[in-house]
Amino acid sequence: MPGESATQPYDAVLVVSFGGPEGPEDVMPFLENVLRGKNVPRERMLEVAEHYQHFGGVSPINEQCRHLIAALEAELAEHGPHLPIYWGNRNWQPLLPDTLRQMRDDGVRRAIAFFTSTFSSYSGCRQYRENLAAAQAAVGEGTPQIDKLRMPYNHPGFIETCADHLRNTLKQVPADRRGAAKVLFTAHSIPMGMAENCAYEKQLLEASRLTAEAAGATDWEVVYQSRSGPPQQPWLEPDVCDRIEALHAAGALTDVVVLPIGFVSDHMEVLFDLDTEAKQLCESLGLGFYRASTMGTHPRAVRMIRELIEERIETELGETPDRPAVGRLLPVHTPPPCPVTLPLIKWDRAMKRPLGKSAIEVTPVALGCWPLAGVTTLGATHSGGVATVRAALDAGINHFDTAFVYGPNGESDRILAEALRGRRNEVVIASKCGIHYESRDGAEPTMQTDGRPETLRRECDELLSRLETDHVDLLYLHSPDPNVPIAESAGALAELMAEGKTRSVGASNTQLDETKEFAAACPLAAVQLPFNMLQRDIEQHTLPWCVENGVAVMAYWPLMKGLLAGGMDRDKPLNPDDSRRKYPMYEGDEWRRNQDFVDALRGVADEAGVTVAQLVVNWTLSQPGITSVLCGAKRPEQIRETAGGMGWELSADQASRVAAAIAARGEAAAKRSFT
Repeated sequence: MPGESATQPYDAVLVVSFGGPEGPEDVMPFLENVLRGKNVPRERMLEVAEHYQHFGGVSPINEQCRHLIAALEAELAEHGPHLPIYWGNRNWQPLLPDTLRQMRDDGVRRAIAFFTSTFSSYSGCRQYRENLAAAQAAVGEGTPQIDKLRMPYNHPGFIETCADHLRNTLKQVPADRRGAAKVLFTAHSIPMGMAENCAYEKQLLEASRLTAEAAGATDWEVVYQSRSGPPQQPWLEPDVCDRIEALHAAGALTDVVVLPIGFVSDHMEVLFDLDTEAKQLCESLGLGFYRASTMGTHPRAVRMIRELIEERIETELGETPDRPAVGRLLPVHTPPPCPVTLPLIKWDRAMKRPLGKSAIEVTPVALGCWPLAGVTTLGATHSGGVATVRAALDAGINHFDTAFVYGPNGESDRILAEALRGRRNEVVIASKCGIHYESRDGAEPTMQTDGRPETLRRECDELLSRLETDHVDLLYLHSPDPNVPIAESAGALAELMAEGKTRSVGASNTQLDETKEFAAACPLAAVQLPFNMLQRDIEQHTLPWCVENGVAVMAYWPLMKGLLAGGMDRDKPLNPDDSRRKYPMYEGDEWRRNQDFVDALRGVADEAGVTVAQLVVNWTLSQPGITSVLCGAKRPEQIRETAGGMGWELSADQASRVAAAIAARGEAAAKRSFT
């Protein structure tokens, strides 16, 4: 049995790393592993592959892992604890599932893991844990429990290592220019949406400050490198090369010293982005370029890993060990064991988008709250609605769309109010007025349109009371009233905005001429209209107009009332009480053709590792001019699934196949067209 004694809580150490190709033939399969499920065009993948081929198709990371493991083995052999060391990668051999199987077969029940990442972020920590959890699930019964060491960004051993590397590199700068040398600490850039929800920037700044002070460097900055993703998506800046050019343009720059503090070892990003591109830039500008080593196998770094292992062991034995840390920040907490499944988290899914020209930002997926009311939704309950709203919050959604008429007694509003208590400032509430339930001649109440200013004001006050708030963030005219000039309705909403009862105003279910008339009478932040893969009328005129005029477009029915969610049985008719039976898309030949179309999408979704609903939501969000999609749900699992449509992109080939399927299907029948 691995391990050294009956009191030892751990049987082994597991080093978890990113992995990299070790020959030309490995490069494309490796990149396919890394980029699986992401919308990276084939030409971009080939461009990255060329970076590796420039170095013989070999990334240095695997060989450096071998050196680190050898050094750690020697450290543990001399000082203890006497534990075997295993090694598993996220993206290339030895892959984590294979390593965990070997550990299981060797009798390892519980291991302690060191990740080759020192700063807290999704890609530097959480994604490692997700990959590890997926590997545990793949191995199944008997897979070892894995506990992770804390992030060591402010451990004395890490700072001392980085400072030693920086001092040694500064010595390479000619003495007469050393004092003017600019030190740039680099780290991998990440999306701003991710950075806003983790301590990555703060930790980088603190570690860089501590390193600079220890090394005696006074002129330093933190910059970023190796960004990816679409150009319209904001990532942390400045880029290292952009900053070098700016500093040179400002004058008085002679030498640049770069320390890739965000990297434990020399990844391809270090070799290409720094040792190639940044170096060539400096040479072209007549600047001296000096690159400090990454952490690597520095003796103090290896000792630090041993100290972290001992710290975790003492904690598991019920002791209170020293948790050494330097600087202004406390040591990162000891992470819990990596579970087999991990809950959805906000910042790897949600990237907020501007709500027109307002200062409001919304997540690409909104919870459409109509199903919560249970008017046309079978099986909806109050408790289920509250749980659904809270699940949306947990999934990173900040945009909740309700209306005065969502329930004869405001059921949707009341559910939202209960679920959002104490969290109002975290969310964007959109509501609508201008339609209400009314009983006429003793009949059952039915929906009636009323766009008179006095009605809109009354409904606004009532919905605010039900929502337990003094304002909403976006208030729509729910639908134009044919008996009231739309400019009058718009003017009433403009007055409500001036009174602070809404932060912005929108128009729902308007034709383009009505939208223009509305916008002439009231600042228009958003329109809400039906849009999905098979109903794209608004692309003709309305969507281009909105893009040109800075108006957000909120798409409802992205899943065609569930038809494009992929869960309906073509051979099972709808329940007689299901209100969807009145829509032409659920009838006869339209129904059959739609199911054939869903089957075509399912093949692409399976390849991308997502559900059909997630594929459809993602495609909708990627269409020019679409700001947010309203995804209705009455159960938590439904909104969790559609929230998974955010934060990734189809590959070029997958997008092409989806486009071909849409073209082959053609437009679906609709009750009403908005152009």
